[in-house]
Amino acid sequence: MSSLHYPEKRDKIHEALELLFKGLGAKEAHEIFAILIKYLLIATDETPEEAEEKVKHLPRGGETVRTTAEVLR
Repeated sequence: MSSLHYPEKRDKIHEALELLFKGLGAKEAHEIFAILIKYLLIATDETPEEAEEKVKHLPRGGETVRTTAEVLR
């Protein structure tokens, strides 16, 4: 999580999100994923569009980012 504050290291977070889905069941992973995306959008300057692009290949990845961004707005 400390990588969130360093844009050059932020890709490691997206890699960790992929591992999350590989290591857990889809439902469990999605719950944790949603929390992490919320934190990422609040704590960094990454835009929802940037985050969505990086996680759209994950199950419900793009949808989760859009929904979270809407709630935060």
